[in-house]
Amino acid sequence: MDMNKTLTTSGIFRPGQPPQLFPEFDAHLHRMQALAFRVGELLIGQPAGTVALINKSMQIGIVPFSGKIETVMLEHYTPDQPDEDVQWFCFTKQPYQDCDWGGEEQIDEISAQLEAWLAAPVLGQLLPADRLPTLAQGLEKWIGEYERSLLPT
Repeated sequence: MDMNKTLTTSGIFRPGQPPQLFPEFDAHLHRMQALAFRVGELLIGQPAGTVALINKSMQIGIVPFSGKIETVMLEHYTPDQPDEDVQWFCFTKQPYQDCDWGGEEQIDEISAQLEAWLAAPVLGQLLPADRLPTLAQGLEKWIGEYERSLLPT
């Protein structure tokens, strides 16, 4: 399975109109995504549940999702959270998973933290170890059910 390293192009897309793109913003976003993908690559081959401990509230892991390996961020994670309360986001754009990374300053802060981690990696263990695959499978199931509900009956 390949790692998804698709960079996100942000913009406003309206039918029948040319897209309004934001290349200056995307430069910051792409830098953050590229750094996150480097972290994700270092997690491949690690035991299940291994995460990069970026700071006290941010962890990065990898998980199979929609046929590819996704690099994901978990924020403020605790093992006792119900699945619907876990804050996790793919670094690539996914249908129905809207992530507001904030403005350029917030994105640059995350990039700086990723660079610091890459200079001195610290790994941890997500508990339970199968939590990310469980979350991803739940989202895939929800997407399938939602899209089937849109079909004419």
